Amino acid sequence: MASNTPNLNLLKKDPIVDRNDTFNIQTMLNDKWDKIDAAVGDTDIPDASLGNSPALRTAMLKTWQLPQRP
Repeated sequence: MASNTPNLNLLKKDPIVDRNDTFNIQTMLNDKWDKIDAAVGDTDIPDASLGNSPALRTAMLKTWQLPQRP
């Protein structure tokens, strides 16, 4: 049975129960991208085109609160 995520209310299909449902691009992809984009809003996300620099990694860790590698 389909469910929704708790924070952004994104639709999640159960691969076993819902396996015969038709894949709806609007419902399963586009609506989710719109919700994610709206939730991120004006969040300052580093530009991936800056390359794999130490400054970029530091900015990503601060922005996304990822654990640092040992």
